[in-house]
Amino acid sequence: MLCSVCIATYKRPEWLYQLLRSLAAQQLPAGVELEVIVVDNDPDRSARGVAESQQPISVRYSVQPIKNISLTRNAAVQDARGDYLLFIDDDEVADPVWITTLLETRERFDADGVFGRVVPRFHPNAPAWLQRHAFYHKPCQPTGMPARGMRTANCLIRADLLRGLDGPFDEGFGLTGGEDTHLFERLRKKGARFVDCREAVVTEEVPLERATPAWVRARARRTGTLFSRRRVVLAGGGLPVRIRYGILAGSQFLVAVVLSAGCFWSRFWRLHWMAKALFNLGRIEGLAGRMRVGY
Repeated sequence: MLCSVCIATYKRPEWLYQLLRSLAAQQLPAGVELEVIVVDNDPDRSARGVAESQQPISVRYSVQPIKNISLTRNAAVQDARGDYLLFIDDDEVADPVWITTLLETRERFDADGVFGRVVPRFHPNAPAWLQRHAFYHKPCQPTGMPARGMRTANCLIRADLLRGLDGPFDEGFGLTGGEDTHLFERLRKKGARFVDCREAVVTEEVPLERATPAWVRARARRTGTLFSRRRVVLAGGGLPVRIRYGILAGSQFLVAVVLSAGCFWSRFWRLHWMAKALFNLGRIEGLAGRMRVGY
């Protein structure tokens, strides 16, 4: 069995090095081979030296110069030869049994794909109260439960599910982000079965500049616009869909604003509810067709 780890990277050679070393240290089951596909979205090839100096793992490096995360991920899928594709971000580090655990979980629950747990790794100077915020902790259900937070940050999927699709990542999400969740939601709508696995762990670097209330607020608003965009696309668009989602988002926005104002005694809960409010404001903006660039 061949497993292909697909990595899209952009100007993060130091973090990419740590990721590739963690892949070299994987404890693979008997009969499982590993290849690593690194696609650099930097025309200046800033990841080339790191990608081509790794031993003993097999790393295949290429460049996708157009600024578009979907095109970059698509290039990795096209280069991959494995029976299973694994996705991990270039600012993450994999646990030594990451691949083994994902494979075992897929077989145990007869799933088409498995999504693992992402644990944030904070800078020592990051505010302790902020480290608890939900935006730094991606959702992961108990092992075997239907997946909720489907993303390329930590997952394994049957390669044949993607090879029959155009793209497979939608180029229209290439500058905003959300291309991964959109793809997996489309696949699930067609009948694919995805489960979570809490034991398949990767850690994610959280630089100090992201450990701020301002980053949480901005991320919440952008996430809201992407949420609406995916919902509208999957529902086939149309004014009735936009009106229904708009009413729901508007009411939740108002409730969250009131709750945030009422939590003057707690920085954490004030930010928590303000992020909820901004998420719903972003949903309204997304329904109106406004998108926020994430890349």
